[in-house]
Amino acid sequence: MSESDGRKMIRNRHKDAIPARCSTREFGQAMAQLDLSGVPPEKRKRAVYEHLMRVMEGEAAFPADRLEIAAHRAVVRQARKAGVE
Repeated sequence: MSESDGRKMIRNRHKDAIPARCSTREFGQAMAQLDLSGVPPEKRKRAVYEHLMRVMEGEAAFPADRLEIAAHRAVVRQARKAGVE
């Protein structure tokens, strides 16, 4: 549940989910491939997020979803370059 204007809101995560071409096991294996040993602690959250988005973009079942994820990644990168986190 999330709060908006003091009210509780319930989200249907299954309805909002993007269909994928991989199983949850394959997704877990793809996420486990990220090597954080050379990433400074303050940049690990960003590295995990970027890896997650790359995996999602590569495994989304529909081209429209892949384009939407790619567009989101581009917006996030531009915001980071501009100094907005």
